[in-house]
Amino acid sequence: MGLADLHVHSIHSYDGTVTIPAILKHVAYNTKLNVIALTDHDQTCGIEEALQLAPAYGIEVIPGCEVSTAEGHLLTLFVDRPVRPSLSYLEAILRAGEMGGLCIAPHPSAPFFSSVSFQAIRRALQNQDAARILVGIEAYNGGLVLTHRNAYITTIC
Repeated sequence: MGLADLHVHSIHSYDGTVTIPAILKHVAYNTKLNVIALTDHDQTCGIEEALQLAPAYGIEVIPGCEVSTAEGHLLTLFVDRPVRPSLSYLEAILRAGEMGGLCIAPHPSAPFFSSVSFQAIRRALQNQDAARILVGIEAYNGGLVLTHRNAYITTIC
């Protein structure tokens, strides 16, 4: 059993400011995390470097991507390439599943952050295949100043 951060951006994202080695060094020496998912926006170009360097830091890296769907962002985990942007939320979830991936809805309903609505999540979960692939909803995001903690999620969990 360990601790994970499943929503990490590097300099390969428009909103990331840290190199892959700096992320791994910080995680190894300044946190209790054992696992991180590298989920840069709409691309996976930092994954190979992260996977190569991670063992030296004793960190497990999950390859991923934060996809910009037509209805808001979607974290795709255990994927080696990004899902094409601008698909519907349901279609993006299903494409990630075809690659063997799992999904998480990041920062739902957070204003100004291309966040998915709870209605879109509910619609996607009506599909049985999507319900097996979309396995989580982010309840806490340390990077979003306006919505560190999603009060709605934390009241139902």
